[in-house]
Amino acid sequence: MLQGLKRKTHLPFFQLNRPLYNKHLPLVIFWSPKSGCTTITKWFFYQIGLLDTALRYDPWIHRYRGVYYGKNPHYLKELKESLSSGVKKSYKLVRNPYTRAVSSYLHACQHRVEWREMNQYINGEEISQQGISFKEFLYYVKYKGPSKHVIDAHISRQFMEGEKKWVRDYIYLENLSQELRKLERIHQLKQSPIMRLAQSHHHRKRKPVSKMNDHLATQKNTPHSLPEIIPAYRSFYDQEAIALVQKIYRIDFEIYRYPLKPMID
Repeated sequence: MLQGLKRKTHLPFFQLNRPLYNKHLPLVIFWSPKSGCTTITKWFFYQIGLLDTALRYDPWIHRYRGVYYGKNPHYLKELKESLSSGVKKSYKLVRNPYTRAVSSYLHACQHRVEWREMNQYINGEEISQQGISFKEFLYYVKYKGPSKHVIDAHISRQFMEGEKKWVRDYIYLENLSQELRKLERIHQLKQSPIMRLAQSHHHRKRKPVSKMNDHLATQKNTPHSLPEIIPAYRSFYDQEAIALVQKIYRIDFEIYRYPLKPMID
C-alpha cells in the first residue's frame, strides 16, 4: 500500500486547467485532459487567428498554449472579470466517463503517469515489470481519490470543485463536430475545418467494436506492451469494471448527465 500520500497544493479553480480565453472571443471554454482538449485547443487558436503560429512553434499544440498564457500576465484577472460580469458565455468540453477512463488508463501506461505509486500499490514495489491492468488502475484511482487535488489530471474526474458557479453549458465530445458548428453559428465565428483539427499524432488507432471481455479488464500492460492498435473501449469492461467507473466518476455522470448504462462506443 502507498504510505503517506502527498496532496497537491490546493490551487484556485482557474489554475487547475486554465480555461481557453481571449478578450476578443465571445465565449470561454473549460476543459479536462483526455476529454478532447487537443481538438478544442486547436479550434480556439483557429478562431483567434493563431493556429498556424501555434503549430509552427510546436506540432504539440499544448506547448504553445503555455506560451500563450505567458504572453498575457493579466490573463487570470481578465478571465475572472469576464466571467463575473457575465459578458462571455462559458462552456465546458466533457466526455463519457466510460471511454475517458480507458483513455486515462492507456495514457497512464504509455506515459508512466503516477507509475511508481501505482506499481507500489498494485505490485508491492515501485519498479516492477509485472504491469497494471485496467481494473487494477481503477482500484488505484478509487484508493487515492479522483479529485484533481490529489491525483494527476489525466486520470482524475473531470468535475472540479467550484466549476458550477461559472460553467453554464456543456460541449459533448461524442458530438463534437455538430457542437462546434452550433457554437460557430450562435456566436458568429469562423467556420473551422473540424475534421483537420481533430487529427492528432498522439491518438491511437482503434479496432472495431467488440463485446465486453473479462480478459482485457484484467490483462496487465506496461509502457512497452501496449498494442499499436488498441481494442474497442468496451473490450476493457466487465461488470466489476463498470461498477468501479460508476462509483469513482459518479459526479461526472451526474453533473454532465451521462447515462450509467455503458453505451461506450
